[in-house]
Parts: sequence; structure tokens; C-alpha cells
Amino acid sequence: MCGIITAVSKYAGGFSAGALKAFEDLLYMDVLRGPDSTGVVLVDKFGEVTIAKAAVPAYGIQWDKDYDKKINTHAYKEGKILIGHNRKATVGKVTDENAHP
Repeated sequence: MCGIITAVSKYAGGFSAGALKAFEDLLYMDVLRGPDSTGVVLVDKFGEVTIAKAAVPAYGIQWDKDYDKKINTHAYKEGKILIGHNRKATVGKVTDENAHP
């Protein structure tokens, strides 16, 4: 069974540091629902979508420099919606390509 979490910023300037920390904590706890891969979608205030995903548990992707640059830094400055997904592989191999979203 997979797990999905989300956060929405009410600020025009992006997510607060506390909100980003809460999202990452939820993503980390949600690994119980799916340890096989993790994906995060960021929608910024301009409607642009950024995706980061990998065939690693949530704690693995959160330490990735690319994730930090693509998601965290951008979410802090201009983020509006964050969606996190932890995959439990029931069909298909555990690969970066099969990671969701």
C-alpha cells in the first residue's frame, strides 16, 4: 500500500521553514506506507511543476543534493503545493523510472 501526503502554503512568498520541516517529517513517517521509492511534486506560485523521485525510502531522497536544490530551495522561495508519495512496490520493479509520481 502506498502513502500520499500534501501541504499547501498560504503565503505568496512560498513555504515557511517550519512548514517545509513538517512536510519532510510527514514524508519520513509515511515511509511505513511505502519504503520502495519516494517522489515529491512541487507546484510553484506560477503553476510550474517540479518533480523529484528515486527508488529510495524518503530519508534517502531528503539527503540528496538535487532534491534539496530542485524542491526545498524552490519551495521555500516560490512554492504553493507539495505532494509526497511513498511507493510500496506491488507491481513492477523497484527502479527510479517506476517511482511515483
